[in-house]
Amino acid sequence: MFVWVVFFISVLVNSTTPLAIQWSQQGVGLFLAVTVRMMLALLICLGLHLLSRTPLPRTQQAIHTYLIGGLGFFFGVSCCYWGLQWIPSGWTAVLFGLSPIFNGLLARRFLSESFGWNRGVGSLLGLMGLGFIFYQSSQNELSKLGLGVVITLAAVIIFSFTSVFMKKVGRNINPMAITTGCLMVMIPCFFASWYVKEGGVPLEIPWRSLGAILYLAMVSTVIGFIALYYLLGKVDATVAALPNLLAPALAVWLGVVFNGETLQSGFLFGTAFILLGLSIFQWKSPRMMVS
Repeated sequence: MFVWVVFFISVLVNSTTPLAIQWSQQGVGLFLAVTVRMMLALLICLGLHLLSRTPLPRTQQAIHTYLIGGLGFFFGVSCCYWGLQWIPSGWTAVLFGLSPIFNGLLARRFLSESFGWNRGVGSLLGLMGLGFIFYQSSQNELSKLGLGVVITLAAVIIFSFTSVFMKKVGRNINPMAITTGCLMVMIPCFFASWYVKEGGVPLEIPWRSLGAILYLAMVSTVIGFIALYYLLGKVDATVAALPNLLAPALAVWLGVVFNGETLQSGFLFGTAFILLGLSIFQWKSPRMMVS
């Protein structure tokens, strides 16, 4: 039961994160926004370690896990922030809906996880729904958004590779410890990127940007990463990526309501394909617990 609770928390986090990322950069700068986010998240995680007395493993396995996760998510998050400068926030969640397919194919290759006909058919239906939403949303603006789409797809692929290899290497390590260790690897990378690319701090930070950074630190990073690592330890890597298949519908609506983004008429039709694909994807898999 708790796995399902974490699963739906991941859906909510993945739905709200793209809009928060977009807001956090306004008047601040890409690398400054993400560096402050990760530093705040690390402080929160260290506080949770002290309160819960959870140790931070320093074994060779743990260090390898921190390095894979930290470096992988550094490049993935950077691409995600970069891509969001070119595309609407809802599009990011739509593109990340491809994660279960990439995760499933990679997990079949590197983790020997099954990828039966139901997952193949469900993935194709999900792709059709995502493609329909994307096509309807981009008919008039594709020439302006191509770069953002390519960069965001790169982020999706990087996240999928990182998740699969972390599951392979980081078995039986506490999710909060993995989050803390990965943040320790990521922060120097983001700080160096900020120093080289931006190197300055604005005299005034908009309140909405500050609130978005705080939300990203507390919810998207701490809760979101712990939820992801928990799922990776309990379910197939393919299933752990399913929140990215459910998130697009809510994320696009949030972009429309709070960010004035355009909603095309094909959105509901595409969403129906996504939900149908998800149902078939999980057919014959009533239990999410596999390990």
